[in-house]
Amino acid sequence: MTADQHAPKHAGSASDLDTRLLLPPPHDPVPGWGQSLSRGAAGIALLHITRARRGAASWKAAHSWVTAATRAPISMHPSTGLFHGAAAVAFILAYADHPAYADALAVLDAHIIEQTRYRVDAAHQRIDRAELPALAEYDLISGLTGLGCYLLHRFGHSRALRDVLDYLVRLTKPLRARQLDGALVPGWWSSHDHTDRPSPALPGGHANLGMAHGIAGPLALLATAQRRGVTVNGQPKQSTASADGWTTGGKDHPTARGGPNGSPSANIALTAPASRGRHGRAGATEPPASPEPSSSPPSPSTTPSVSRPPRTPC
Repeated sequence: MTADQHAPKHAGSASDLDTRLLLPPPHDPVPGWGQSLSRGAAGIALLHITRARRGAASWKAAHSWVTAATRAPISMHPSTGLFHGAAAVAFILAYADHPAYADALAVLDAHIIEQTRYRVDAAHQRIDRAELPALAEYDLISGLTGLGCYLLHRFGHSRALRDVLDYLVRLTKPLRARQLDGALVPGWWSSHDHTDRPSPALPGGHANLGMAHGIAGPLALLATAQRRGVTVNGQPKQSTASADGWTTGGKDHPTARGGPNGSPSANIALTAPASRGRHGRAGATEPPASPEPSSSPPSPSTTPSVSRPPRTPC
């Protein structure tokens, strides 16, 4: 069977859907599959929810996939974010705007707001220590930018969103990194590679300009929030200054030396002395294994259970 035969077809009608997208499996193929927006039931549920909202299908298939997404405890592990865990599941329930999901969504929202505040506090403490961030601290996929996007979409103006925006404004400011002997770098400069783990290939760190894991995501959220009337102190100035520093390649920018001929590339490595700090395993890690789902999954309106790891001092 070719790769083309495995690819999902255009979702115009039920007969056009890949057969694997019609009904969820009775059990999660791997732990955490249900609550993945990019690789699991949550993402497929979003497809069926979209079709139901447009009148192209009934809600039956959407309910089946939402049930699959919520039958195991939903993770609030620090490595989760918009694409996996509580925020991913809450995103599809909020988009559905169906009364059957109202109670479950309220529970998830409370946990997401609490977790967002906890992660913002941890991020500020990291900045206070002048340490470089993990990509998953701030990025769109697993970090506070993704959580901020959910909060903006879900609530518009909220204290939790403003806390995220305050942090992102601070993130765009230069940092004298302790690991780089006080070298001045952007606040989002990281020694982590694309797996979000410390890498010996990046002894001086690097600047990621991408949308998923780089500074483009935070800047997009700051700009979108501003267009919707949600602003915090320093937001317009810092987002503009940070963007201009890279798009113009100005020689006075703290990291102008990082790009070839002064022009930044998508990922720029700083040729600085190797870090002398000790790096633990940090950033985006695999979520803990979820328990096997019960033989009789709950209805979509059942309030989900939320799995939260014990918190340790920062």
